Amino acid sequence: MSSPQSTRWWPALVVVVLAALRWGQIWFFRDSDRQFKVRGTFQMLGVAVVLLLVWLLFFSRLRVRTRLLVLGALLAAVGASALLVRVRGFTGDLIPILEWRWASPEVAPSRHLAPVEGSAQVVRGGADFAQILGPQRNGVLAEPALAPVWDQSPPQLLWRQPIGAGWAGFAVQGRLAVTLEQAAEREEIVCYDLLTGARRWAHGYPARFEESSAGIGPRTVPTISGERVYATGATGILTCLDLAAADPKAWRGSILRLSPDGQQVERFATGLRFSYGMAFNLEGDLFFTDNRGGENPGEELNVGLRDRFYGQNPSKFPGHPPAQSPLVSVQYGVAPTALAFNAPTNEFGATGGDLFMACWGPDWLFNRGSIVRVRLLRQPGGAYRAQEFPFAHEVPKVTALAFAANGDLYATLFGREAPGHQPSPMADGAIYRFLPAAWVEPGAAVQSKFPFVKGNVSSGKKLFEERG
Repeated sequence: MSSPQSTRWWPALVVVVLAALRWGQIWFFRDSDRQFKVRGTFQMLGVAVVLLLVWLLFFSRLRVRTRLLVLGALLAAVGASALLVRVRGFTGDLIPILEWRWASPEVAPSRHLAPVEGSAQVVRGGADFAQILGPQRNGVLAEPALAPVWDQSPPQLLWRQPIGAGWAGFAVQGRLAVTLEQAAEREEIVCYDLLTGARRWAHGYPARFEESSAGIGPRTVPTISGERVYATGATGILTCLDLAAADPKAWRGSILRLSPDGQQVERFATGLRFSYGMAFNLEGDLFFTDNRGGENPGEELNVGLRDRFYGQNPSKFPGHPPAQSPLVSVQYGVAPTALAFNAPTNEFGATGGDLFMACWGPDWLFNRGSIVRVRLLRQPGGAYRAQEFPFAHEVPKVTALAFAANGDLYATLFGREAPGHQPSPMADGAIYRFLPAAWVEPGAAVQSKFPFVKGNVSSGKKLFEERG
C-alpha cells in the first residue's frame, strides 16, 4: 500500500513571491498616479487569489476533505462579508470605503451654517483661476510664492464651509469662487465669497448623478468669462448665469406683485417650481398651480398667501418660514397648466363658483391630459377646504381654459411640433367647447375617452346639436 503523497507547497509559494514582486514593481518602480497603482494592486490580488484557488483544488495534494473545508471557509467568509459589510463609495485613490450594513448613512451638515473662520491672511496673486487648470490651462500659477516645505510652514485655515457632495473644482475671479454641488435630488451652481466662505448666491435644477466607483455629484469646473459663468452638470445640463448674482433679488421661483405703473415690485411668496396657472376668485383670493419635482412630491393647487414659502428650493431662501402645504394634491391630472373660475351664477351642470384646472399630461404620454374641477369652501376664518373631481379624461396637452359669456367652457390644446410631442393621431392644436350634459351628474365617474371630433367642423356641430 503506497504512502500518501506530501503536500505540494512550492506552487503556492511561487504565486505569493510573484505577487509580492509585482506589488513592489507597481508601487516603487512605476511612475504613475496612485489611482493606477491601487487599480494595479487589485488586479494583481485578483489574479493571485484565482491562482491560489487553482493550486488548492488541483495541485496542492491536500486531502479532498481538507480542500473542501478550506474552500467552504473561504466561501463562508465571502458570504458573511457581503451580508455584514457594504461599500459606501471610493476615495479619490479608488480605495473602497467599507462600513457595516446597519450603520446609519452620513448626513451632511447644514450647508447654510456660517463658515468657520481661521487665522490665516489672504495672499492673492495677480491672475484669477477662472477655468479648469488656471489661466493658461496648464495647472500653473506664477504667483503667489508658496512655501516649498509644508512640514515647517503648513498652510493655515482661512475658513471652512460645509457644502454638498461632488468632485467639482472652483473657478475664481476676484472675490468670487464658483463651484457645483449635489443637494439631494438637485444640482446647484454655488458662488462663495473667497475671503469669508459665505454663500453669495446659488442656482439649482433637478438632476442627480451617482455611481458606485465615482461617487455622487457633479465633477466639472465652471468657466468664468467676463460677467458670465458657464457650468456643465454631471448629467449634461449646461447653464449660463450672471457672475455677480444668478438671481440677485431671488425673484425666480417667486410670486411677484407689481404696482399698476410697473415701477414697484414686491416679492409676494417664494418656493415655487413651475407655476403655469394663476387665478383670483371673487373674494380676491389668489390660487395657483405647481408641478411635481424637486421638493414637490406631487402636482399641487395652492392658495397664494403673502410671505409664505411653498417648499421648493429651500437653499435659495435661507430663513424662510415653514413650508405651506398645498390646498389640493392633485389626483386626476398631471402637470397642471391653467386655471379658470366658473362664475357663481353660471349653472354649467351645477358647477357655479367651482375652479377648473387644465392638465398637460405625463411626459411622452401627453394624450393623458385632463381637465379637473375643484369645489372650494371658504371657512369662517378665511382658510379654504377643497374637493377635487374629474371633469374630462384624455384631453391632450391642455394649455388654457376660459368661460364664455354664454356659460360654455373653452379649452385650447397645444399643437404639433417635434415628433415626440405629438400626443396622438387625434386632431390637436385646436380649441374645444364644452357644454353641460343633462345626463351626466356632477362628480360622477367620467367616460374613459373624450369624444374628439377629428378635423371635421360640421361633425362637431352635429355632435353639439345631438348632445346639447
